[in-house]
Amino acid sequence: MTRVGIIGAGNVAARHADVLSGFPDVTIAGIADTDPHRAEALASKHDSPAYGGHADLLSAGGLDAVYVCVPPFAHGNPEQDVLSCNLPIFVEKATVS
Repeated sequence: MTRVGIIGAGNVAARHADVLSGFPDVTIAGIADTDPHRAEALASKHDSPAYGGHADLLSAGGLDAVYVCVPPFAHGNPEQDVLSCNLPIFVEKATVS
């Protein structure tokens, strides 16, 4: 079973979570968002734990990969932290400046 963490709990993250949870060999291992209510809402839909920030998700461990689905202004730290954990990463809608 591949355990995927998702950083961000907005509409785009929800679409990715729905697709990922459709694979028989993938489980959503946790969802992190700075809005704890939004994280909990999406996490409960996928029977996974919710985290109030990406650092908490990453420190919980046990992940095989991470999707980063945050707004353009929020990119940077989440990606750097995921990479520092040596995890494969999928980044949604990042901008380069």
